[in-house]
Amino acid sequence: MKEANRHGGGMKYLTKKTENYQLVFKVITVDDDGETKGNLLLLDKDGNVIGAAGKFNVNGGRFGSQTNLMGDAAERLGKKIAQFIKMQIVSFYNR
Repeated sequence: MKEANRHGGGMKYLTKKTENYQLVFKVITVDDDGETKGNLLLLDKDGNVIGAAGKFNVNGGRFGSQTNLMGDAAERLGKKIAQFIKMQIVSFYNR
């Protein structure tokens, strides 16, 4: 969330479960080096999937513990998700 907010271009992402919609990253795999693959899901307030974007893949780190390598991947993932959302918003408004 910290990386998504840093690269969100003014958009702020929160982790409240009381909102009408939630954006969730569902992890499919995490390799030994922290490489992470998964899908981005948009859920309504009842937990039903109402939108999805797949094939998010980010590299892990190079040095350190498994936790450190996964932390590096999480930073890259936050940046990638923020860029994806901004691209979708621009695409929507340019129709």
